[in-house]
Amino acid sequence: MRINQDNTKSRAGFTLVEVMIVACIIALLAVIAIPNFIHAREKSRNAAFISDTRTACTAFQMFALENRGYPPNAGAGVIPTGMAPYLGHFPWIQGTPLGGRWNWDNNLYGYRAGVGVGDPRASDEQLVDIDAQLDNGNLNTGFFRARPGGYVFIIEE
Repeated sequence: MRINQDNTKSRAGFTLVEVMIVACIIALLAVIAIPNFIHAREKSRNAAFISDTRTACTAFQMFALENRGYPPNAGAGVIPTGMAPYLGHFPWIQGTPLGGRWNWDNNLYGYRAGVGVGDPRASDEQLVDIDAQLDNGNLNTGFFRARPGGYVFIIEE
């Protein structure tokens, strides 16, 4: 507490009303920012997944050109035989940006070759958005589609 020149008391600091106004402004900014942050994070994961899918497809196509065929199937998260030099530093065994594991599909589910992801944690809306960027926006047709236990980008039908 201070005493002014005219011997009246004045208090330094903020009133409760001022503190509440600042708290409301901060809460309002958080309500606006958090959904935008979540949306940006989802778009970033989608872009990383799309880039990784294209990189993996290119690696398998290079293998097929140089070896006159695709490698045999391997389990989810397991690098197929002979693919290590083609995948290089690709995070095949670490999983995908969408969760789940990378999987090589050779002559499975009605197509000849495809890079799959099993058990992704992505929502259906997120996967449709990815499909729209990779293909036709329909998870039942095109090159990127649903398969039992996950999704696949088909390299060759």
